[in-house]
Amino acid sequence: MAIVECGGALSLLPSTTFSFPMASSRDETGTTSDTNTHVGTCTGSGRWSAGRRPCTADTAFHVHAHLSSVRAASNQTPTVHVVRISSVRAMSQHLLGVQDGHVPSIHAMFRCTNSTPLIHAIPCVSYAIVRSQDDECTCSLSGGHPWKRLGGSMSTARNPSLVEFPRPKTTEEFRSHFVQVKEKGCAVAKPDVQGDTKHPRQYDTMKRTRDTVRWYEEEKKVLRGNEEYMDEREAEVVQMLLREGQEHVFEHWPEPGREERQKKKLLEQIVKLDDSYAGGLKKYLQNARRLLEESRMGINPFDEYTPSVPDGVTLGFGDMEFIDYECEGIEAAGQSAFVLVAGGLGERLGYSGIKVALPVELATRKCFLQYYVEYILALQVESGTQHKLPLAIMTSGDTHEKTKELLEKHDNFGMEEGQIVLMKQEKVACLADNDAHVALCEDDKYQIQTKPHGHGDVHALLYSEGLAEKWKSQGLKWVCFFQDTNIQAFRTLPCALGVAKLKEYEVNSVCVPRRPKEAMGAITLLTHKDGSKMTLNVEYNQLDSLLRATIQPEGDVADSTGYSPLPGNINQLVFSLGSYLKTLQRTRGIIGEFVNPKYKDERKIEFKKSTRLECMMQDYPRALDSDASVGFMVIKDVWAACSPVKNSVDVAQAKAKAGEPTHSATASEMDFYRTNCYMLQVIGASIGDPVKCVFNGIPVDMYPHVCLAPNVCCTFRTLKNHFGDPLEMEIASNSTLIVDGSHIAVYRLKLLSGTLILKGAKDVMITLDRFTVRNKGWTWKALAPGEGSEEEAMRGFTVERTEEEIYQYEKPGQYPLPDRF
Repeated sequence: MAIVECGGALSLLPSTTFSFPMASSRDETGTTSDTNTHVGTCTGSGRWSAGRRPCTADTAFHVHAHLSSVRAASNQTPTVHVVRISSVRAMSQHLLGVQDGHVPSIHAMFRCTNSTPLIHAIPCVSYAIVRSQDDECTCSLSGGHPWKRLGGSMSTARNPSLVEFPRPKTTEEFRSHFVQVKEKGCAVAKPDVQGDTKHPRQYDTMKRTRDTVRWYEEEKKVLRGNEEYMDEREAEVVQMLLREGQEHVFEHWPEPGREERQKKKLLEQIVKLDDSYAGGLKKYLQNARRLLEESRMGINPFDEYTPSVPDGVTLGFGDMEFIDYECEGIEAAGQSAFVLVAGGLGERLGYSGIKVALPVELATRKCFLQYYVEYILALQVESGTQHKLPLAIMTSGDTHEKTKELLEKHDNFGMEEGQIVLMKQEKVACLADNDAHVALCEDDKYQIQTKPHGHGDVHALLYSEGLAEKWKSQGLKWVCFFQDTNIQAFRTLPCALGVAKLKEYEVNSVCVPRRPKEAMGAITLLTHKDGSKMTLNVEYNQLDSLLRATIQPEGDVADSTGYSPLPGNINQLVFSLGSYLKTLQRTRGIIGEFVNPKYKDERKIEFKKSTRLECMMQDYPRALDSDASVGFMVIKDVWAACSPVKNSVDVAQAKAKAGEPTHSATASEMDFYRTNCYMLQVIGASIGDPVKCVFNGIPVDMYPHVCLAPNVCCTFRTLKNHFGDPLEMEIASNSTLIVDGSHIAVYRLKLLSGTLILKGAKDVMITLDRFTVRNKGWTWKALAPGEGSEEEAMRGFTVERTEEEIYQYEKPGQYPLPDRF
């Protein structure tokens, strides 16, 4: 860095910067004096030399500079850059935006040459303290804050020197710095960062807004003079909000100089909300008013459409047709990218962490994210692909850092660096009424209430991050979407890929049988009166009225099977990547929105609580052409396809009493064991009967606790390769079997009681044949309400580990176990 003082101006500039100010003055006779006019030459090493030349009043505030590159040969003439500057503000503007780039590391400070102290806050500089000619010091806060005069004066030395301070965190700390300059006169603090190459600061907006934004008198009355202390970007958004009828956001603001930090916090939030929504806050509010009016009037979005059952297949988990489709899907899995929607915390479940960190089961305590990664890696091996199958995870502000920490802590659970990409979803503003007034927080009038926009944002993120295009260029053909706490998702994904491949679906939705009135959307073929068609999810709260108005006067009722004829959507989707990318490029990933306000009464005027616009990833088919091939795959065995952890203990108990699926941690763990046992039964193993149990007031069937790692059971074909003689395999009730390793071969096994654990690291080959196990094993013990850890309390049980046999090997090699039949 280099310092140059000329013409009453003190500037601190990087050595690569080639501008510094020049001032001129007139003596008492009106003759222009050149004593304060200088031309500086900057060399690459940051050395400055000053010269003089005559100057007239017309050339006052010009900026002259010479630039000499470090790499330039000594005989080359440096270029000269001359810019006309009309004001001190414009001069500083030029200093900040020199030539070809934004230079966030610039420090700049100007010392006044008249009796009025110059108060100038330069963004990216923490603060400046400047001395006027009458030896009074005045300070100003910057670093992106609104202009703010903190006041104060003090005697200073005649020849001020430069003092650097760290960026102050509080006003008190700032004032203490101000006091410390006493005999030094001038101070400039270093910026927090030396620039941000990803999001360069737009310095052309960092000027007093009274020069660039024209305000109506009514707007000025609302803002009480605060408008003059906003940067141009802030002023634009504030002005837009005022003209969109959002005066209430600012009507409580005091005059400039008071509650500045809170004002800045709100301005930053408003700008962020404007930046994060496609079309900005104005578009969001316009959409909100339209959708709220439609909601108030009870307009049916499916008016003029007739519903029917779309094209699809219905399969039983593990039946021959299922396995045939699964075999076709294995190759497609090796050409797939995977997208996990994981924006949720576990607070509703009684868990303090993120949901993907929840243990799937208590036998191994592997979390959801670990299982998902291991499934993808297992499919990568099983398919024989040369691709490193990518995983994109959509996070939220609540989960982003914790997801990142979880992955870092466990070395991505075995995935290579760059194989996993996190995409952070931003929130949207909440709405207080039918006029789409944004809702302020009850306990903080300087903060707008926000909520997630819905998992439909995943499409816009995949577009904006360029991931869909990247995957297509890598030769991938499919994209698989799944949600955070349904461990059964990967049981059916290879089969779903096979269905999509053979039936040439652009979109394939994995479904389960749906009970009438169940809080689950239905995949429906909608035919418009003009003949156009679309297949998409119809939410349960819209389905009954749609059916009554069209084909079924009774509404949402069961057919002869006891279920709705329309398949239930579980938000597990397979897209053809080629079609998907074309649609993203056309729509930029923008998905249609909806609003679902909860009204206080039938007048539909007041809300019970604030609402917001939402979008859902399963609404993507709305963007497709009428002739797009969209279908479904129903898995008749719900427990093998859909057993998410999404309900608290209280809600799960109520659902259990009503005879509905509880979607609880208790049921999910039991379904996990059941599915593993069933897969072994399909290939011929003998499995003990389940035991009837009640945990947390939820009745469940507890099968033998069989934990098969994805590298053992990612498909039925994989499972058969690990269990060579399943007809000679017996697993008793209440026993526990854990198998984890790519090269474990189990032939004749009798697990008559107790616990057996087989674990092998990479290149470890474990062979078990003619083996009998009897020990005291592990017990799943019921807990009273409030007992145990968070993970145990939400299940209602703990695992008491009494005795087990463990065969675990880390060193590569072959490990045949002795005959014990």
